[in-house]
This record gives sequence, C-alpha cells and structure tokens, in this order.
Amino acid sequence: MGRGKAAGIGILIAAFVAFLDQYVKNLVREHLAPGESLPADGGFFSLYHTNNTGVAFSMLREHPNVILWIQAALLALIAVGLGLLLRRGNVPWYYVVSLGMMLGGGAGNLIDRLARGYVTDFIKVGDSFAIFNLADAALTGGCGLLIIGLIVAERRRSREEAGAGEAGSAEAAHE
Repeated sequence: MGRGKAAGIGILIAAFVAFLDQYVKNLVREHLAPGESLPADGGFFSLYHTNNTGVAFSMLREHPNVILWIQAALLALIAVGLGLLLRRGNVPWYYVVSLGMMLGGGAGNLIDRLARGYVTDFIKVGDSFAIFNLADAALTGGCGLLIIGLIVAERRRSREEAGAGEAGSAEAAHE
C-alpha cells in the first residue's frame, strides 16, 4: 500500500473507531444508569453501564493520573509508530489497519479520561470476564490483527526462502 493511501486509511480508521466508541458510550450514558443492565436479567451477553477509573480489569484505579500519563504516552508511541511506518513507503495493509484500530481505541478511552476522569465500559460477556467497551475491543483486535499478520508474513517469507533455496539447489544439480 502506497504512503499517501496508507496514511489516509490509517487516520480514517482511527477517527472512525474513536467516533463510534464515543457515540456508543454517549448512548449508554444517556439510556442506562451506572449499574443498570440491558437486558435487565443480565443474560450471558448484556449491556451493563459501569464507570472504570482503572485500566484493564480495573487495575490501578487508585492512580488515575498515572493511568492518564501512561495512556497518553502509549497513544503517542502508537501515533509515532504509525507515522514512521508510513514513511517507509510500501506498507502491508495489516500494519495500517491494526495501528489505526489501536490509535482510535486509545483515543476513544483517552477522550473519556480527559473529559470525565473515567472510562465508560458497557459490554458484559458472562459473569467472570471484565466489562469493556468498543475502544478496548479495537485495541485488542488491532493487537491481534498485527500479531496474526506478522506471523503469516513470516511464514510466507520462510516458504519463499525455502523455495528459492530448493530452486537454486535444483539448478546447481543440473549443471
């Protein structure tokens, strides 16, 4: 993917993820009181409004300023990484999509922390898993996509190198 096209797509994905995350969080805050669930019985999958002052699994909730600085620094690192990557020129699509997802997810949660001092979480799956939001899902999905993309690319490269080595051996045997 060319440099200009990749930059535009990465920024568009980040903006879309952050916008969608904030839009849905606003709907949750408007229609569900903190602690309220939809469906009311909770079910296996439900919307459950909670305000999280911590990070993943509510860790560090006693240190909101530390979380804010760490989150801002990580978001800046992702943005710089995306910028450096785009300077390379030909960039694999999964780099652009995954980093756009991570940047948008990080921005969505940072907007909450700056505006409210907490992150609105609302997606509840089962009784033993953490409650999360669209920004968290985008961050996790972006990381997963990047890892899978890197693994697939490495396997493809290894197969190509092995094929080139075998072709070279076959040519040498015929001479």
